[in-house]
Amino acid sequence: MGRVSLLARGSPVSTHELCARYLCVFNIVSFSFGLSMEGVYLSGQKDYLRLQQEGKAVLECRYKLSEGETAKVITWYHDDFMAFKWGPPDKPQIGEGLKEEDVDLTRDDGHLEFATLRNGIEGLYRCEVMTSSGETYKSPNFQLLVVDMPIIPDQVKHKVENCEIKFSWDAPAVKPKPEVMCGVWSETHGYSLIATKWMATPFYNGSVAYTLDEEKFDVKQMPLNSIIRCDLKITKVDDTQVLLLSKRYNFTEVWERGCVPLEVGDGVDVEYDNERLTCHAEVTAKDLSAPVIVIQTPDVPERPKTKKAPDSSAEDLTEEEPSSGGNGMIISWSIVILLSITVISGILCCLRNAPRKKDPRYMA
Repeated sequence: MGRVSLLARGSPVSTHELCARYLCVFNIVSFSFGLSMEGVYLSGQKDYLRLQQEGKAVLECRYKLSEGETAKVITWYHDDFMAFKWGPPDKPQIGEGLKEEDVDLTRDDGHLEFATLRNGIEGLYRCEVMTSSGETYKSPNFQLLVVDMPIIPDQVKHKVENCEIKFSWDAPAVKPKPEVMCGVWSETHGYSLIATKWMATPFYNGSVAYTLDEEKFDVKQMPLNSIIRCDLKITKVDDTQVLLLSKRYNFTEVWERGCVPLEVGDGVDVEYDNERLTCHAEVTAKDLSAPVIVIQTPDVPERPKTKKAPDSSAEDLTEEEPSSGGNGMIISWSIVILLSITVISGILCCLRNAPRKKDPRYMA
């Protein structure tokens, strides 16, 4: 910045001296040119590509340009070798590691689209963008994971005996070699009781299959609401894990709940209608309405039918059965009513059938 002298009261004053006396405000305007590099991403928010999948697979070189800038050339590198270069109006160029049939050459945005999926395209990718101002910007490396994992039915066998689960599982063959884990799992406790009896089987194409044969899990040691979970995953070069497959298996013996124990006092016993216990030592019910019988102990003696007065001249207080005199009275009145009805009916019948005197008024 040049030195500026201002005239104050007839004497030259520098800008530093002037700012010491007065409030000076400088608006500094900066202009930035170039590009903001975001990195390489696999389209569709995927973590890996599967050889058996259908649809497009695109590696996107994401960046933001400053105003007035354009992307002139985008170059893709595969394991540090130039694999693809895009720079209109020139024709796209194919480098090492890729073939023309591997890439869609009709794209106009510089992204790397794989027309076909095959073994050999996996590895580390990065993109470099050269702007119209001549600046070049590089992205970090991105690991493209291509997995060969056939689609097969779930291969699982299990049986429960005496609150013990015998569990067998055949994982599909996967390339590259995966990591496998099976064990008891719950939302609150995570993994526990991890299986250890694995057998690995390698194949000629580099795939590896794992087999678990009759691993035993004690239901009594499993938390309530827990399951058996089996995962297949791969760890990438940046130590992030990619989950390929996760299977979860529920067992009634683990989830089954029984009757809540009753709190009873001294002298009271509780008997349940069913003696079967759950694997968590709770009493099960035969059905939803199974009764619970509470028995008072010791037994209360029956009330005696005779009592004696305190003195020797007491009257006999033997309890008598209720008298049946009331019932006899009801029967007697019923008989009287029936006889009365019979007599009245007979009188009416006689009057109706008695001979009548002829009246000359009604004679012809």
